[in-house]
Amino acid sequence: MSQSHLSQSQPQEYQSYIEIAVEVLQVQNQAKLEILKNFLISLPSLTDIENVLAEAVHHLAQTDPQTYRWIVQHPDYLMPELDLKRLAQQLALSKLKNSQLICGEDFRLTRKGQLRLNDTAKRLLQAESSFKERLLFTEILQADCCCKTPTRTT
Repeated sequence: MSQSHLSQSQPQEYQSYIEIAVEVLQVQNQAKLEILKNFLISLPSLTDIENVLAEAVHHLAQTDPQTYRWIVQHPDYLMPELDLKRLAQQLALSKLKNSQLICGEDFRLTRKGQLRLNDTAKRLLQAESSFKERLLFTEILQADCCCKTPTRTT
């Protein structure tokens, strides 16, 4: 994630926003999350809002597995400020492209932006990912990954 203007110019204030976001996310309440997102509008840019939410989610992935699971089970609650599905896809694609698997055969993105994986790609993501990444992939990419697998052409 790129460094935002706020995190560079006022790191203490930036950290305060992250701490507030962590506390609100721990409540696990959609209405409170909407209040948080309205509060974060005071930040200088949309990138700052996205970065604060992403840092809060990352912190919770490390420290509070129950809240992290709630977040990844409800990714729409963070939209449009933080698109967990897009982040999960980018992470999965990065892992897959850096492997021996073949794009278009073992995995592909559809025209609608859905990630399709064959069994080999699914196993690789499971084996090569941390617990928090596997949870993210399982919960967020599940609908995309499990629908249809790419077909191999011979």
